[in-house]
Amino acid sequence: MKVCIIASGTRGDVQPALALGLALVRAGHEVRFAGAPEDGPWVQSRGLEFMPVGDSIRGFVEKHPRLDRPMDSIRLLGFLDRQAERLFRELPEVMHGADLAVAYFINHAAQSVAEALGLPCLTLATFPQMLPSAEYPPVIVKNQRLPRGLNRPAWTVTMAVNDFAFLGTINRYRRGLGLGRIQNFWDHALGRLTILATDPLLSPMPPDIQRPYRQVGHLPLKDGPGLEAPLEEFLARGGPVVYVGFGSMPEQGRNIWAAVLAAVRSLGLRAVLSGGGSGMPEIEPAADVMVAEDVDHAALFPRLAAVVHHGGSGTTATAARAGAPQVIVPHIMDQFYWAERIASLKLGPRPIPRTALNARRLAERLGQCLSHGAYSENARQAARELNQIDTGAAAVEVIESEYPFA
Repeated sequence: MKVCIIASGTRGDVQPALALGLALVRAGHEVRFAGAPEDGPWVQSRGLEFMPVGDSIRGFVEKHPRLDRPMDSIRLLGFLDRQAERLFRELPEVMHGADLAVAYFINHAAQSVAEALGLPCLTLATFPQMLPSAEYPPVIVKNQRLPRGLNRPAWTVTMAVNDFAFLGTINRYRRGLGLGRIQNFWDHALGRLTILATDPLLSPMPPDIQRPYRQVGHLPLKDGPGLEAPLEEFLARGGPVVYVGFGSMPEQGRNIWAAVLAAVRSLGLRAVLSGGGSGMPEIEPAADVMVAEDVDHAALFPRLAAVVHHGGSGTTATAARAGAPQVIVPHIMDQFYWAERIASLKLGPRPIPRTALNARRLAERLGQCLSHGAYSENARQAARELNQIDTGAAAVEVIESEYPFA
């Protein structure tokens, strides 16, 4: 089977799609991967065919880092609408010759182009709130513990905003493709079937989901590069080490890292710091600090006393598989959901929103990770359960069973 995967976004958005592509190749299928140009070298280094499409969402986020503010959220809607226009022009060539397409949710043109080509198209989702439910609010709502009665109204508003933002462009291009109009953007974007790449242990799904989906678990990349010698040497010196990194989040000014260093040193800890290539200021070398810009999380996290991160779905799942207690500092979107889930499962203490991060609060949370044995034991137990499942094989099985003749 020839499968075309379309995925653009942050690294955390793209990595599960890449893992799915590699799982499909292991199962004997052919995969073409389409994404933002900057992902080309990474995808090709894993042996997949790559075709660049669209603009860089990461570049947009770097220019407009406060997606928790209304104006930047509105700008994001505009960017995604312009992105859809470009994808409508580029995807027909990319999808040509495929038997099946799999598209990450935010690639709004994929479902229509696949329909015009006569291809089945599945949607890949990396957090539950891509599937509406009365049990949780949309990710645009920071407070993921709203009174239940407010969740439905929040969804109604969110869907109306998305319809207003995207239906005009989608229906204009659908008319050019000889397709009928759609009335509901969200239903259209979810397609025939959604593959939900989250772990049931971390994100159990409510019973009122009306759209068809299959939850397969987080899709990790296998066979990572491991740790470089300097980092191995740093870890071997002994004493508890924590990781602090905020992924692709762009607002990583000197004050944030000063607070991180003060918190770590107040507890006598050592730390691996990672800016994720997002503007981390230069930090002077020291015996208790190692800066590692691009590190293999799956290899590093099992060797740590705690992991401090932004709460992206991939980092959260990787830390859970590593058995490491987590301190989440959510910045935007689904990160607030994952922060609440980790705290509810007692895999780490209460989160610290990015706007509230300071040395005192971080030192307090890290101290709780080290002194409360329940966090470590709960994390180890979760890791034992999560590591029993080959989620890549599970995702391939879903695709093969749903589309055996694709």
